[in-house]
Amino acid sequence: MFLRFYRMVAASVVLLLFGTIAATSAWAIDVTVTNTSNAVENGTAGQFTISTDSNVDNDTIVNFTLSGTAQDEAGETDYTIIDLFTTIPRGGNTATVDIATIDDNISEADESVILTLTSTDNASIVVASPNTATVTIVDDDAPTVSIQPLNDMVEGVAVPTGQFQFISTHDVDGGLEVTYTYSGTATYVTDYRDTSGTVTNTVTIAEGDGDLTEVVTLTLEDDDIAEGLETITATITGLERADVNQPISGSVIDPDNTTASIALTSNDTVMASITSGTAGAESGTNASFIVSLSDTATVPITIEYLDNSSTADNGTDYANLAGSLTIPAGSISSQINVTVLDDNLSDAGETIAIELDRVSAGPATIGSPSLASSVITDDDQALLTISAGQNGSEGVGDNATFILSLDRPAATDFAVNVTTGGTAQSVDFNPALSTVNFLSGEQTKTLQFAIVDDNISEGTETLIVTLDNASGNVAIGSPRSATRLIMDNDTATLSIERGLPDGVEATDTDTNFIIRTDTESSGDITVSFSIGGTATSGDDYASFTTTATIDAGNMITTVPIDVLQDSDAEDNETIIIALQNVTSGSAVFGSPTSVTLTIVDNDTVAANLGATTNTSEDNTSADGNFIVNLSSAAEADITLSYSLTGSAVSATDYVAPSGTVTILSGATTANVPIVAIEDNDVEGDETVTLTLVGVTSGPGRISGTPAASLTIADNDNASISISALRNGAEGGNSGQFLVSTNAAATEDYVISYAISGTATSSDYTDSGSGSITILDGDDNATINLPINDDAVIEDNETLTITLTAVTSGDATIGSNDNASITITSDDVATATIVHDNASEESGLVDGTLVVSLDNAAVVPITFGYTVTGTATSGSDYTALPGSVTFPAGSTEQVITVDVLQDSDYEDNETVIVTIDNVTSGPGQIGSPASANHIITSDDNLTLSLAVTANAEEPSTAGTFVISIPQTITEDIDFTYSVSGTATSGTDYSSIGTTGTIASSNDNLTITVTPISDNSTEVDETIILELTGVTSGPASLPATTSVTMYLYDNNTQTVTLSSPDNGAETGPDNASVRVTVPSAATADIDITYNVTGTATSGDDFTALSGSVTIDNGSSFGLITIPVLDDAIDEDNETVIITLSGVTAGPGRVGSIDNSTTLTITDNDNSTVGISVAAETEEGSSASFNVTLSAASSGSTTITYTDNRTATSGTDYTAPSGSLVIPAGST
Repeated sequence: MFLRFYRMVAASVVLLLFGTIAATSAWAIDVTVTNTSNAVENGTAGQFTISTDSNVDNDTIVNFTLSGTAQDEAGETDYTIIDLFTTIPRGGNTATVDIATIDDNISEADESVILTLTSTDNASIVVASPNTATVTIVDDDAPTVSIQPLNDMVEGVAVPTGQFQFISTHDVDGGLEVTYTYSGTATYVTDYRDTSGTVTNTVTIAEGDGDLTEVVTLTLEDDDIAEGLETITATITGLERADVNQPISGSVIDPDNTTASIALTSNDTVMASITSGTAGAESGTNASFIVSLSDTATVPITIEYLDNSSTADNGTDYANLAGSLTIPAGSISSQINVTVLDDNLSDAGETIAIELDRVSAGPATIGSPSLASSVITDDDQALLTISAGQNGSEGVGDNATFILSLDRPAATDFAVNVTTGGTAQSVDFNPALSTVNFLSGEQTKTLQFAIVDDNISEGTETLIVTLDNASGNVAIGSPRSATRLIMDNDTATLSIERGLPDGVEATDTDTNFIIRTDTESSGDITVSFSIGGTATSGDDYASFTTTATIDAGNMITTVPIDVLQDSDAEDNETIIIALQNVTSGSAVFGSPTSVTLTIVDNDTVAANLGATTNTSEDNTSADGNFIVNLSSAAEADITLSYSLTGSAVSATDYVAPSGTVTILSGATTANVPIVAIEDNDVEGDETVTLTLVGVTSGPGRISGTPAASLTIADNDNASISISALRNGAEGGNSGQFLVSTNAAATEDYVISYAISGTATSSDYTDSGSGSITILDGDDNATINLPINDDAVIEDNETLTITLTAVTSGDATIGSNDNASITITSDDVATATIVHDNASEESGLVDGTLVVSLDNAAVVPITFGYTVTGTATSGSDYTALPGSVTFPAGSTEQVITVDVLQDSDYEDNETVIVTIDNVTSGPGQIGSPASANHIITSDDNLTLSLAVTANAEEPSTAGTFVISIPQTITEDIDFTYSVSGTATSGTDYSSIGTTGTIASSNDNLTITVTPISDNSTEVDETIILELTGVTSGPASLPATTSVTMYLYDNNTQTVTLSSPDNGAETGPDNASVRVTVPSAATADIDITYNVTGTATSGDDFTALSGSVTIDNGSSFGLITIPVLDDAIDEDNETVIITLSGVTAGPGRVGSIDNSTTLTITDNDNSTVGISVAAETEEGSSASFNVTLSAASSGSTTITYTDNRTATSGTDYTAPSGSLVIPAGST
């Protein structure tokens, strides 16, 4: 022990530390330490300077310790080990300690070397402050980190993994954490992933990693996407120390190896096929082919193809093809366009064929179809036409002929379909053709039809040949049909028909009729006819002969009729010609034998309107009338149509007339009467205008005055009324009234009015000063009353206007002489409600609800409210009235909840008052509109839970009973959970998770019905735990769960037999049997717990905690191997307690399931005593008391002192006993 003296006078200090230390007289010298310089790993040493505050008389050794972060827990240092002392030479006052660094090539934080002064070998030189100093070793090993690719990835291989390697130039203290990100054409998660699941990751090169590398492995996601070759690029983004997540000073990411990339080769391809697109034509339409993929690819795909055309020629029929095409990434198809060339040759359709050959770029293969073709339509078709040759004749051998001609030769043989038609039938000629064949190069072909002489009188017939359809590159031109006649050699049939249209006098247009034979005749045919009809020969038409001749070789003759002009106004007239006799030639009459011709008259009389007669609604005057005049009488009735317009409405103001008027033959006038209809509408005099529209029959025309008007005089007067147009509102709309007449005013009407109602003149502004004017021509006027906005909370008010007189104008005030509107006040008081306190039955404290208005009103306001909640009106509280009224000027009212005392066990109950309507007054409901008052019940019950019977297979039910101390008047609903080793639905029927103790009952029994499974198994448990009370005045007990046993009916009870104790001598092992009443039918596995004062591993070998009674045996043995130690200790116990059966047909019994075994100790120790040190007066003496062996417990030893020295005089008396702690000697 060292003592420090601070310039003290020499003294003697005695410490009773088994001796005396004396201090001599001297001045104390302080020794301190400071940092001279820091160190750098590259070879620059650090230095401490140890100094005294004065020179020393002798060489002085100064002892110190070194610590700091430069030394690890194993004692390894980053500097050269030095002696832990230095010498200050005699006469000097300093010494230095150098710290030589070791360059370890490890990147680490700057480290510290702490020198702490501990002592000197000179008692007069003492350690003073600062007694520590720190030298920092600056690290020079900053890592440079790079990345390089290791393995590429290929889809479909056995281990498709890719790898990057991260490389550091230096080991890093605490590990090097490298942050990196993924990029490239491959997609993270879709194409690949690593263990992190994110694009930004970290990898750690552990401290001490010999090769200073770390490999990151990527896992390929084998997809079904055709992607081609993709890249995965990893980029280093940051460096940190792994253990502290802090930057590393001077660390560098290798700029040349910041990134690395690996390739990802896809094994997915798409199938390419080809189909024809647009067909080509020489007329200017190019052909196209569509090359399609079975799916899109993520990269472009280039496909090469072959020209496999057959009939079409490259360079003649179409332009050269490129030979390849590219389908862009993401596209499903691309098009090959073929430019068609016009060669001016008449060809048949020619075929272009393209075959897909190979894929030169991209993930694709050639699929099916790989060949497609398209036909080029030629535009140089040969045109085929037909012309008539000679006619055919019966009986003379003349064939009918037709000539077919091409405008240019056809390049190939072709056939044309022909059809025959006309009046001739197939029996009249030969052959019956349907197809005509042309050879290549032929341009004309003549068709010969032989005429059949059928001895039928049929007149001349026609044979029509029509070209229908041609094969090859031949089109049907125009004419496509031709007609030849087949001359009949039999008698002709005569008929008559109209020729020109009707004859017209006005334009001097003549007419005619035609007499026709059905065949040509070799001689003239003369026929006579009669003339009839309404027209007069010599007046209406010029006279003509009554015979006509059809010349030989002709089939018709035309008879002209010269129409004559007259001045008579008459109807159109007719000329009827009827065939009578054939006076020469061979012919018979056919049909028709008569024809009617018309001569249109051009002479008409003029129609106009003459005088009119007015009428009146009152029916006291004659009907109105229009007179229609003719310029002169006509020889026929004339009917004219007319229209009616004007301000009067047909069928409303007058009886609707027919719309036509007829002037009889010989007359010159006719009347159109207008019969007025009486109504009560004030509408003024109205007009009816009749306008002649047209002549519907007869020789008339409209001329002169085509329109005229008459007046229907009105007999009704104007009546004034008023109606409310719009209510008014403060801060909003003005109030409006509409003053109306029953018809438009014929002059200004001035009406006076009076204002009344609950509103006062301060509530509105009347700019009209009590009168309103309906202007001439109008049928209404509006009274507008702007509403004054005040700040008074008041009821809505009424404003009534009463019409009092018409002060100007010819009108009267009708029955609707007053109207009212409402002025809505925009000032309302807002009501809210809050609760003031809760109430308790036990104290019978009434609850209070405070209803408040934000502003007082000038009128009373009543609010209605509803009362809900779980509390019952009349039982839990006195019924509330349902409304609250604020007198004028009031802003607060209280609703008192009068709580009633009961003795029911029930939940806390609520009284909820909700303001839900404004019964009267200018109020509105604000928020909160509802307040909740709780009536706290002072009555509550505690549930109890018990198992009243365990269950046992096959059919003995177990029962849980949940009870309360007494019955109550309401249900108690609770929830529970069920657990244990038994399985619901397998070992026993489900018992649910909710229960109810019904009103007037005090318990609920839950029955557990076992399900017999005929299998041998351990007994199982069913644990029911109460989890909550969902309704009713009850709470959970302190113990919320109980356990029921479900006994298997094939099990035996497992017990322990009497134990066989053990002893250290020998040693003699202890043991105990685990037994069942009879031989086990299967292995029974039993677990047990080990306790007692003996220590496992020290006093006995640790036990397994389980034992098996083998199949066929009635017991299993637990052996406790005793260990002989050298510790003097009491006899110790080992307690074996059976804890359960884990397998087999057994259960732990309720008795004999625990036993205690004793281990007898064989070690004793002896006590010895010796003198530790002699002493002199002024110092202490001591004795050593020892044991021959350590004891496991404390050893207490008593002693006496019987020396010649006197206790209390020569020494202080000791206590007389001492304790040697357990384990000490």
